[in-house]
Amino acid sequence: MPKALYVPYTLHHGLLTVSGQLPLRNGKPVFVGTVPDAVAVDAAQEAARLCLANLLGWVARLWRATSNVSAAWSGWVAMSRQNPGSMMPPL
Repeated sequence: MPKALYVPYTLHHGLLTVSGQLPLRNGKPVFVGTVPDAVAVDAAQEAARLCLANLLGWVARLWRATSNVSAAWSGWVAMSRQNPGSMMPPL
């Protein structure tokens, strides 16, 4: 039973919105924690790739239903408060 009402995406007038995409593999979260304390920068980059792959899976699923889909995305990385000056390289 779901713990909350969750809709993985919305499609409104051809604009796809995906919210709350996490780095999941086989339905389980991976790369949990803040960068760079609990998750290394290299691992965070892999987590970003995994999030994008999962997001593209939703796009592909909708593409089969309609060819009129536009999408834009941005990402957020949980950075450590202990290292506020640390910078993430481009993912």
